[in-house]
Amino acid sequence: MQSTRVNQLIQDLCRDPENMARFRADPESCFETYGLNDKERAALRTGDPMVVVGEAGAHPILGIHYLFAMNPAAMTQMSIRHYPQLLAED
Repeated sequence: MQSTRVNQLIQDLCRDPENMARFRADPESCFETYGLNDKERAALRTGDPMVVVGEAGAHPILGIHYLFAMNPAAMTQMSIRHYPQLLAED
């Protein structure tokens, strides 16, 4: 079941640099602001998108966005450039 609170937190992080800065400075304060429960908080603390989706109830795409929020360098390790070629092979 998806958590509206978790999804809203992640969306707000991605939309607003001030929210991102606040989150980076004090994630626990952000968790409190969004009213997250202990299970959601524990999942988000891991930074693992699979845990964020499975345990915190984030939408799968927002799980990836959270990964990028927690570890911006992860963006450099992922690419979709080869997808058109894969689709053309079908």
